[in-house]
Amino acid sequence: MSWKVRASNFGLGIVLRSLFRPGYSIKQMRKNFDFLAGASAVSLKKKFPKLSVEEISLSGTNAEVITATESPNKNILYLHGGGYFMGSIHSYRRNAMRLSYRCKARVFLLEYSLAPEHPFPTAVHEAQDAYIELLRRYPRNSMVIAGDSAGGGLALSVLLALKDRNQPMPSRAFCFSPWADMTCSGAALTANHNTDVWLNRKHLEKWAPIYGGGHETSDPHLSPVYGDFHGFPPLLLLAGDQEVLLDDSTRIVNAAVSQGVDARLLVGKQMQHVWPLSLPFLSESKVAMKAIADFVNE
Repeated sequence: MSWKVRASNFGLGIVLRSLFRPGYSIKQMRKNFDFLAGASAVSLKKKFPKLSVEEISLSGTNAEVITATESPNKNILYLHGGGYFMGSIHSYRRNAMRLSYRCKARVFLLEYSLAPEHPFPTAVHEAQDAYIELLRRYPRNSMVIAGDSAGGGLALSVLLALKDRNQPMPSRAFCFSPWADMTCSGAALTANHNTDVWLNRKHLEKWAPIYGGGHETSDPHLSPVYGDFHGFPPLLLLAGDQEVLLDDSTRIVNAAVSQGVDARLLVGKQMQHVWPLSLPFLSESKVAMKAIADFVNE
């Protein structure tokens, strides 16, 4: 491991473990999340004058369209991370801007409802309805669904819901380190306990019921790792080999491939949870973002 990666992981761990301790209140962690990653539209447009940020509503849910390229040829519905109970448009504008620029796409950031005020399946319904509305506005072959961490799990849940309703699928989907198993049964939870600088079993076992709201945790729409992936569009999942959620990605890709889906897994060596977003300056992150852009525009 290079000194740069080692130092970055160490620094990331200090920051994240101090801001998101399992014992912190939901209110405090939401505040910390936006403090850590937040960026106003005004501040971003001052640095990048050509950036376009537009507030819209998608089937009654607030959203923003972020465009950092002059000729977008794809549309990405992006579902932010945050354990299903934190995260917002404010904390993901910068990530959306990078994705828009890299993928030559419009990025639609959805302000889906958070638990525990709005537990499962509210976010699934809102994201599904937002996607269906976007289908009316844009051709099917230009639509992509994506997300990270909890938002990655939500993106996969939306695909399962679309299949159940016989709705057209997007052309592609990609996820950074999806949290897709609310039963918290992945082997990496134990194997990577000492290498993940942020998450551990205590986090996930405390957060899963907040979102689940009493539903059976093995329900595929709550835990997509148990889903049937027949008919899914091409998938690209990214996960770090040091994170406790690694198995959520490996199990989904293995199952999807066995069911005839074009599913691919990019494992970041010595990388952490959602490393392309949290450590964007690393060469490994730049390689990952290029892989996503190539995948989206194949």
